Amino acid sequence: MELRVIEIDAISPEAMGVGYNYVIADKDRNVVAVMTGAELLRKQGKISGSMLNPGESYTVYTSDPITSVMVGNPVPTTGISAPSAVVTIPTVLNATASEDTSNAGRAQIVIDPADANTKYALLDPRGNVVYDFASPDASKKVTFGNLDPDTVYTIVPRPLGSNDTPAARIADGVRSEDVNTGNLGITATVFPVDVIVDDADLPGTTTQISVGGASKTFADLQAIRFGQTVKIEAEPIDHHGALFKSGE
Repeated sequence: MELRVIEIDAISPEAMGVGYNYVIADKDRNVVAVMTGAELLRKQGKISGSMLNPGESYTVYTSDPITSVMVGNPVPTTGISAPSAVVTIPTVLNATASEDTSNAGRAQIVIDPADANTKYALLDPRGNVVYDFASPDASKKVTFGNLDPDTVYTIVPRPLGSNDTPAARIADGVRSEDVNTGNLGITATVFPVDVIVDDADLPGTTTQISVGGASKTFADLQAIRFGQTVKIEAEPIDHHGALFKSGE
């Protein structure tokens, strides 16, 4: 199945014919392609090519062959039909959520196949960028890993050569794609580490706590992910002046 394609109805609102040119325009009414009626008939009404970008919207016009129409210019105001209904190219053909086998208790989203001329970004439910724009790998896939389960993420496409941010793409009207990482059978994603002390300050008061090599607070011990290394330095002396002996 093709991603970048617009299909013209061969009969409605009127039959395709060799006596027309077919003009494809973007949402700003700038011409992105012109096809003759004969060419469109040979292609069975299918308009496709790199000029059609995932997530973006287009309209199609018919024009008199003598009407001057140039790619990159606005649609002419004379010698041309009214526009067709707006057609939006899908953001992706297939994006699936599954458990991330490289990060236990976490999820991943895979775009397969991904468009070779498109980069993809991933946003969280608040619109924060989780992954900036990335190109497909050699297998024509884009993988977003180490994601939260039970969360709806948003895929945003951007054509090669563009420097727009994900927020700018959305503001410009590009269609995004939501993918839910719920219902994956991931039952436990974080685990608490309980620390019990006998008449002494909790670790982290004047000592150090680290998770995965990074300095953390006592509160962070309530959300430890599977596989993370936790190091806790106990207070060296309790409130009665007794020295720390051992931990269990």
